[in-house]
Amino acid sequence: MHSAPLPTWLRWQRVLNEHWPSGPAYLVPVAPAPIPVRVGVVWATDGREWVDGLAVRWTRDAVMVQLDEPRLGPLATWFAPHDVARRDASLPVEVIVRSVTDPPGHDQQAHSVGVAASPPTDSAW
Repeated sequence: MHSAPLPTWLRWQRVLNEHWPSGPAYLVPVAPAPIPVRVGVVWATDGREWVDGLAVRWTRDAVMVQLDEPRLGPLATWFAPHDVARRDASLPVEVIVRSVTDPPGHDQQAHSVGVAASPPTDSAW
């Protein structure tokens, strides 16, 4: 019996626009409350696509997004902030982030980084 190959959306694919933070990723704290986001993912086979996920860690230059996505081997990966947008447009268009360069225990030092309230149109991305 010959079986058909799995569709591409069911097979692991490399994320081409993965973007790691400039500092050590293991030092970036986990968010106390994940933020619902939509991330623009560039898949190796399927191309560009907006996928819903949760921002679970972030810095000035990178956002870790947890995706429930069969094409992604690990459950989360890092993206550039310009690839990530909040799903709830009624929330402020800022994300409070802590720089990976802040010393440990320096919780009061936070920075505001603009994040799109909603994803741009496909032609703008």
